[in-house]
Amino acid sequence: MISCFSSNVELADFAFQRPKTLSTLRFNYYPNQEKPVEISSQDGVALGCETHVDSSIMTILYQDKKGGLQVQNRHNLQWYDVPHDPQSYVVNSGLALQYLTNGHFKATNHRVLFNKEERISIPFFFEPSYDFDINPKHMGIVDTPLYEVDNYENFLTNSLKKFVEYDRP
Repeated sequence: MISCFSSNVELADFAFQRPKTLSTLRFNYYPNQEKPVEISSQDGVALGCETHVDSSIMTILYQDKKGGLQVQNRHNLQWYDVPHDPQSYVVNSGLALQYLTNGHFKATNHRVLFNKEERISIPFFFEPSYDFDINPKHMGIVDTPLYEVDNYENFLTNSLKKFVEYDRP
C-alpha cells in the first residue's frame, strides 16, 4: 500500500484507478407509493426515502421536476427543500469525504419526501477504489483520525447496512 504521495495527481490516480473504482451512475425510478417508508421522528413528516448521508466522496444528482429532496442544516437541524432547476445539479458531500478530511467536510444529511406520484432521480456516486484507505494522511492531515480508518470496500459495506433495502432477501 502506498503511504505517501508526492502530488495530488498521484493520490487521485491511486484513489480512483480503474477498474477498481466503485463510482456508480444510477437511474432511480420511484413508482407511486401507497405508504411512506418512514415517518420522521424529528418532525413527523412522511418520507419516501429514509434520512441518510451518502457513503461516497460526493454525489452529483439530477432530480426531476417533482423534487422532494430535502437537506438538513447541521446547525439549526431544520430541513430545507432543494428546488428542481433543469439547468443545475445537486452536489452532496459524502461520508467518505468526511472521513478523508477528518471531519473538515461534513456529509450532507438528506431525505426524500413521500410522494404519491412517480418520480425519478439520477445520482452519480463518486467513489474511490475499493482498496483505497480512507485515511486523512492522504490529504496531508496529521491530526489523530476522528474515525476508524478502513479501506473503502469495508467502509461501504458497513455504511450500506443502514438502508432498509440491505435487509431484503
